[in-house]
Amino acid sequence: MIIKNIISSFYDENIYIITDKITNESIIIDPGNSFKDIVKYINNNKFRPIAILNTHSHPDHIVAGYDLQQEYSIPLKMHKDEESIISHLSGMAQMIGLTDFNIPKNISFFDESLLNIGSFKISVLHTPGHSPGSACFLINNNLFSGDTLFAGSIGRVDLPGGSQTDMQNSLGKLIKLPPETQVFPGHGNKTTIGNEIKTNPFLLKTKF
Repeated sequence: MIIKNIISSFYDENIYIITDKITNESIIIDPGNSFKDIVKYINNNKFRPIAILNTHSHPDHIVAGYDLQQEYSIPLKMHKDEESIISHLSGMAQMIGLTDFNIPKNISFFDESLLNIGSFKISVLHTPGHSPGSACFLINNNLFSGDTLFAGSIGRVDLPGGSQTDMQNSLGKLIKLPPETQVFPGHGNKTTIGNEIKTNPFLLKTKF
């Protein structure tokens, strides 16, 4: 499996392109606003994108989704509880300066704990707190944590649909993962569950 990280210019958001070396199938996680960079990487390597997964729907994570759907005719999927946030997206996009933001037209809202997409088997951990439908995607021992867990920090809970209580419950799920689990967050550097349990102040000061 190949994991490619492209850093979007808005809030240094991490875009991940996961590719099966055997089938050349790719899944794009949180496409940010880097449409051209994503297409260049995929086309240059002759990969075959089959889906977009979003850990949540905030504009800095989803803005290129519309154009990627047009380019590759692939679905965009996110947790069903994120549907309540979609109506806020245009206003949120304007707040962060995305004046040409287009909400993806073909969003598939799921409630499964396991997604089978092409050759990928993806465990879904519903982790509300940053937003109602925030989800982390576990592929093998790699956790794509969106804005739930960062290296040394956690996501904001003061945005529409955020909840401190939900965030604490979600973090309680994540610390039960094996300590060697690699964490690929929505912003910042990658880390491991074990490292965050030992050093993350938001985990150290909380009783689960």
